[in-house]
Amino acid sequence: MSSTAMAVDAPNPPKLVLDEFIVTALSATPSTLHPYFESFRTLHTRKLWHQLTQKLKTFFDDEQSRPYRVDVFERFVRDFEGKINQLRLVEMGVKRVILFALDPQTHLAFLTSLLARIDKEKSQEAHVLLLATIAHVKLLYGDLEGTKTDMDAAWKILDTLEDVDNGVNAAYYGVAADYYKTSPSVQARAE
Repeated sequence: MSSTAMAVDAPNPPKLVLDEFIVTALSATPSTLHPYFESFRTLHTRKLWHQLTQKLKTFFDDEQSRPYRVDVFERFVRDFEGKINQLRLVEMGVKRVILFALDPQTHLAFLTSLLARIDKEKSQEAHVLLLATIAHVKLLYGDLEGTKTDMDAAWKILDTLEDVDNGVNAAYYGVAADYYKTSPSVQARAE
């Protein structure tokens, strides 16, 4: 089954009330994370999307943020996701989903919902990264046919790109290597 066939229309998130979100976050998180939320407020209010994206990336890379990433992504980032770099959005989304051992349908539904919100023509690297991530998830859950379909779709785009982000290449070639190690048809040809 292809990624696009699994796309799920995610409900729009509730409209962000910034001060409410920040107050809730400050009361729910350790004080070491508070400077992030104060920066989020300032950068969002000033509509400094690039700087906000950089601050969010730093937050998502901080180990202490792990228990709070889902909430930040779903309640905060979703509100302005169309205004930020789509590759960085996908990277945050992938980090958000990696946190939890979700059931396959929930895992794939989140990723395909995010894929449906990414403009394939304007954000080709983000699209490839998501396809590779979806292919990897399908491989983990034993869907070899779905993995191959998504890998082929990702390669079709990747093969036309120049100067590709290293993370995008790594995601594609990582899932391709894992697929070819586990695929029975490939193993049969090797014997």
